[in-house]
Amino acid sequence: MKPNLFEMGGIVVDSYSFFYILAWIVGVSVFFWEAHRREWAMEKMLLLVGSCAIGAALGASALEVLFLEPVSLTPKIGFLDFTGKTVLGGIAGGFLAIEFTKKRLGITTRTGDAFAMAIPIGHSIGRLGCLFGGCCYGTPTHLPWGLSYPEGSLPFYMYDLAGLLPGGATQTMALHPAPIYEIVANMLILIVLLRFSKIFIKPGSLFRLYLVLYAGFRFLIEFLRADTEMFAAIQIKPVQIFLLVVVGYFAHQLYQDEIKHQGGVS
Repeated sequence: MKPNLFEMGGIVVDSYSFFYILAWIVGVSVFFWEAHRREWAMEKMLLLVGSCAIGAALGASALEVLFLEPVSLTPKIGFLDFTGKTVLGGIAGGFLAIEFTKKRLGITTRTGDAFAMAIPIGHSIGRLGCLFGGCCYGTPTHLPWGLSYPEGSLPFYMYDLAGLLPGGATQTMALHPAPIYEIVANMLILIVLLRFSKIFIKPGSLFRLYLVLYAGFRFLIEFLRADTEMFAAIQIKPVQIFLLVVVGYFAHQLYQDEIKHQGGVS
């Protein structure tokens, strides 16, 4: 864990902010490379990316509040912790903003496939910030790759607040390294997308596949994350219900557009 990455000219650059900005730079670069390769109008793509950034920021904040109880939100704000809902809300908010902007500009091109290639790369870089910054922490584990967080970190504060750490503890117990799981998953998703980019025939199918794969992975990884609230009665989190809806809806669309169409299923 390394919350502050480096100091330059008396200014301390924290890990999360550095990798968050780097993720956007790399992700946007990949998108524009894809847009250029597909010979899209670059001026309009600039407007789309701008609207995507605004929508992602608004969506991230909205879902952070929606899926967190006030008692959990207060310490998170104090620690400037932008955890999992940021990604999900960012994707949802960015998607809605892009669709709105496309309608306003009269853009009929399906742009989702270019974003599908960019998001996993940018997301992986952003998760390095989570790893070094101490957010998106996992549940306790006995696996050899578990991570312990030091006193002063968000995981230490939350586990100590819950009374799960012994008196005098200077670090947490070993926890699942959820950010590392996300990095690995995003890279595997990217490999799958590259494979299917040569198979799919309908524009937009690649983006739908990304949503199905990532939402499916996030549904599973939420069982190993300790930074989101769970419905005690059914042992499932509100965000997981949302993820199941996403998987079901876009898997059905993907089936209709690609599998049923190509296979001639009636």
